[in-house]
Amino acid sequence: MLLDLHMPVLDGYGLTEAIRRDEAKHNLRRSGLIAVTADALKGKDTRCFAVGMDGFLAKPISLDALARMLGRWIPDLAPAAAAAEATGDPVGDPLFEAESLRGMFGADSARLTALMQQFAESAARDLATMRGAPSAQQLANSAHRLQGAARMAGATLLAKQAAHAEAAAKAGDLAAARRTADRMERLLKQTVRAMHSVG
Repeated sequence: MLLDLHMPVLDGYGLTEAIRRDEAKHNLRRSGLIAVTADALKGKDTRCFAVGMDGFLAKPISLDALARMLGRWIPDLAPAAAAAEATGDPVGDPLFEAESLRGMFGADSARLTALMQQFAESAARDLATMRGAPSAQQLANSAHRLQGAARMAGATLLAKQAAHAEAAAKAGDLAAARRTADRMERLLKQTVRAMHSVG
């Protein structure tokens, strides 16, 4: 579901929170909720993931960006990506796929540099929260937010590790989730270096 952040009466944040509450109350399958906004450089993505959204698209939206995002829920739109996720095979996955970021936000180098810096800072905060989380639920929440941001930024390997940490935390294995988070610190540094090398 695509949600405009500035809808009348109930904005995208409020609608997301209402949907997540209803899902939890009635034990419903989690819906894919994607924010759509023109506020790409104002920290909106962090707030979106914090309230429970799964993705973030900045206006103007390219067809490539939309297909990439929807491909997470509609495999036919992104068969290669879906196959890689199904097998869990990380072979060949790059640290950073620049085209993912360009496909969503365009090719303006100044804008991309700002977005990469914003991602690096936000990811570092999420990772620090994961490593110090006192409960599995808090770790899972931070890991989920980091996974979404990493996918949006094209940080493929980091996104997969965040997914592993989230899965371990949701399974109640806090120790395993923390071990994954510890390993991710080095991976984040490598990812940021890779971003700057092509930025």
